[in-house]
Amino acid sequence: MKDFNSDAHVEEWMAENGGIEGLRRALARGAFGGQNKSLASAWLLLHDRRQAEEAASSDRLLLERSVNAAEHSAQSARQSSRWAMWAAIIALVAVVVSVLHS
Repeated sequence: MKDFNSDAHVEEWMAENGGIEGLRRALARGAFGGQNKSLASAWLLLHDRRQAEEAASSDRLLLERSVNAAEHSAQSARQSSRWAMWAAIIALVAVVVSVLHS
């Protein structure tokens, strides 16, 4: 097996041996030693951190959208309650006028 001297070598190995999951399996079964093991482990750690950061960023974006939607919904509810109040006042006035004209 070729020695890993850089991330590019790790990526070349992965391209030929099952990608990230192949690298995980090889590390789990102890296929690498010394520098190869260190570089492969470091590559996976960096990859996993990037994936976690992307997931956290996506979660933040979804949370921001949810908050914006909730704020919009609350504003719409306030406007609807104002209109409902005005409709009730107008209906009450109409009832009073109707009773007075009867």
